Amino acid sequence: MSASEQLLIPITVGHVEKTFEKLATNDLIFGLYIGLILVMVLYNLFLYFSTKDKSYFYYVLYMVFVGITQAMLQGYTFRFLWPNLPILNNYAAILVPFFNGIAALEFIRNFLNLKSVSKRFNKGIFWFEAFYSISLVLGIMGMFRSAQIAVQSAAFFTAFYVLGICSLLAYKKIQGAKTLLIAWSVFLCSVIIFVLRNVGILPYNNLTFYALQIGSAIEAVLLSLALADRSTPTGENRSLQGKRL
Repeated sequence: MSASEQLLIPITVGHVEKTFEKLATNDLIFGLYIGLILVMVLYNLFLYFSTKDKSYFYYVLYMVFVGITQAMLQGYTFRFLWPNLPILNNYAAILVPFFNGIAALEFIRNFLNLKSVSKRFNKGIFWFEAFYSISLVLGIMGMFRSAQIAVQSAAFFTAFYVLGICSLLAYKKIQGAKTLLIAWSVFLCSVIIFVLRNVGILPYNNLTFYALQIGSAIEAVLLSLALADRSTPTGENRSLQGKRL
């Protein structure tokens, strides 16, 4: 058996009723998670139509693909959306992270107003988007394994690039950078826990199993709060006080 990405197949032995109870609990928790993501999406979509601020639009896109990513990792997309088309999993494993990464980068670029704050950082965002595009091209060509390596590499380097941007701008007291730094750091910690679990360093338990859902849920709330604060008159005034880098 082969796959274009890592397979993690935990095996447990237990009573049938206990097993079904655990599966039902997993479904309930994921349902609550998706409910939170949908609330954030609808609320900020409404604000986008009200304000026409592109930051809200890219936040909505980012959250949509974050939710889809979690659904894929838990097997819900194949279970409910394309159960008879397993080939779609190969394309989705590339397309979803690609659009997720692009939406995240565009949200950060617009939220921090990098075009005005720092042309250097703004240009860097475009370079990383081009890096992501390599995985898209490879995926369209059917080179799924190479595309997986490309998209994961892009995500890895992008994560630390964004962390560096947020850290510097938070130090410079650019409006919203500190909250974005906290939100991004929380999500990165959840990703690290997820990866360490997959390689066997951390045990497979409820905390490591739900790490990504917990981290992305906290990130969604913090980013939404940051957008709300940024839209207030005082927030707008503070954002204009940052020095151009």
